[in-house]
Amino acid sequence: MAKGKKIIREQTRSSHEARQELFAEAANGAILHARSEGLPLTYIEGTSIIREHNGKTTVIGTVKGRTTILHRTISLKK
Repeated sequence: MAKGKKIIREQTRSSHEARQELFAEAANGAILHARSEGLPLTYIEGTSIIREHNGKTTVIGTVKGRTTILHRTISLKK
């Protein structure tokens, strides 16, 4: 095993579908909370990059086909 890498084993035997449902529920809760706090949301819908803020939706760019996210940064500033 390479230095710095960890092996994570699940403590439950939940199915892939059950985990996906849990993650989707958590994501929806986070989106609702961000909207209630007036934070902007940026997401990809189809090939459009969309920014949503205070009920206003703006297309800020496009992507070609499938996009692989290599690095994510989350900032919770107002």
